[in-house]
Amino acid sequence: MPKVRPEKLHAPAIQSELKWLNAANASLNAYANASPNSRVGQIAAYREALLNYQDAAADPEYQEEIDGYQATLGDFAPEGTTDAELEAALAEIQALDASGDVDPGALEDILSDLNPDATDQEIEEVSADLEAAIASDNEMLELAEAQEQALEVAADGIELEPGSEAWDHFHELLRLDEELPETNKAAKTEGADEEDADPVEEDADVVLLDD
Repeated sequence: MPKVRPEKLHAPAIQSELKWLNAANASLNAYANASPNSRVGQIAAYREALLNYQDAAADPEYQEEIDGYQATLGDFAPEGTTDAELEAALAEIQALDASGDVDPGALEDILSDLNPDATDQEIEEVSADLEAAIASDNEMLELAEAQEQALEVAADGIELEPGSEAWDHFHELLRLDEELPETNKAAKTEGADEEDADPVEEDADVVLLDD
């Protein structure tokens, strides 16, 4: 029995809302070989950026660093520190994190305010531990920004609400659980005969609905 592709299961109203993002229903071969400036190429770039972010977020090493980030701060806080005080300190550190390069002096000031009785050595040690976790978090922020920018380029003015039916359908079309085939260019580079290389597939099911 032929596999029913996601776009066949949704009403025309959703396809109309997606407009040129319906190009996401192109074949994976078309994704792999699309021109970067084409609709399919821009969607493929978003797909890759989203996968990069998801893969990094699911990395056990990253999860351990983030868990350790919060645990380190909790262990450093003096007995009697309230959850609100701990959350406030964490929010300040995350604000430094979001700004990019962390100023060690600013981080140490936050730690000193959280635990005024801590020695300079204790503050420096905890600060060093937190900076390592912050560096990983900054990498995640960069990946998140990259996928947001890629989506903005691909959407080209289309506003999709995360969690909406149109949003979910668009991401179904991306087939994130499937790997892209080898590109024609790569195949030729590896010595494949140019005549035997798969051509860019023009998918007959692609539906582009402009305004």
